[in-house]
Amino acid sequence: MKKQISLYESGNELAAMAAKQINYHVMGYYPITPSTQIAENLDLMKAQGLHDISLIAAEGEHSAAGICYGASTGGGRVFNATSANGLLYALEQLPVQSGTRFPMVMNVACRTVSGPLSIKGDHSDIMMMLNCGWIILFANSVQMVYDYNLIGLKLAEAVNLPVAVAFDGFFTSHQKRRCMIFADDQDVQDYVGAFPDQIVPRNHLFEGIGRKGINARQVNDGHVFVPFQFSLFFLYRNARPVADKLIRAGKRIEQRRLAAVRIPGKGNSQIHFTILSFFLS
Repeated sequence: MKKQISLYESGNELAAMAAKQINYHVMGYYPITPSTQIAENLDLMKAQGLHDISLIAAEGEHSAAGICYGASTGGGRVFNATSANGLLYALEQLPVQSGTRFPMVMNVACRTVSGPLSIKGDHSDIMMMLNCGWIILFANSVQMVYDYNLIGLKLAEAVNLPVAVAFDGFFTSHQKRRCMIFADDQDVQDYVGAFPDQIVPRNHLFEGIGRKGINARQVNDGHVFVPFQFSLFFLYRNARPVADKLIRAGKRIEQRRLAAVRIPGKGNSQIHFTILSFFLS
């Protein structure tokens, strides 16, 4: 059994902890309530020498999304965090990343899309992502924020799609709860797996760099010019079996604590998954 330790932390703090343990290559970010603490905590841990993530503060969320996309096409493991109007500002970039099949993980601490000004918690921001081709894992507890951040990267790289880990702003992002994390960062890195060092074919859109995404020859031949809603269907169809495998992996919860919740009246922890999708089945 892998050693775990108990912490009393918030969802934002656990998202930062998961990113630190994974040790991403790049985080492009711009602060916005209630997700700001994620980058703040990573910056603090960076000053303490606890990780090697390149933290790049952008001019805005649109720029942050561009930094993340560029880093992903360059072959990096990439992380981001945002909320509300910041998510909407970055929205233009999101279908590009999913459509060209480059993985990353973005945390969304959900908040009202302000108009008039409001920072109260709701899901009006994350609902804007439903048509963007991203896999959305919705965490309903601080523990699941941590667990989904580990699962999210493994899923993203398994199907070459970006993953959003969403959770309630303020209620989950700021309120502290007792939770369990891996004591050793290496155990986390062993779980997510070795960084996929893929050689990009010469006809790739980004020749000579990065990982395998869309093939430029396919673009030239017109094979990828299909209505985006159909491409979303194919992307989700390919991602669902991998997500199911990750869910079944929860049966080994004694070895790896991933998305575990205690079921009342039962003596074992079981997996609980919430994946948002605009498809009915």
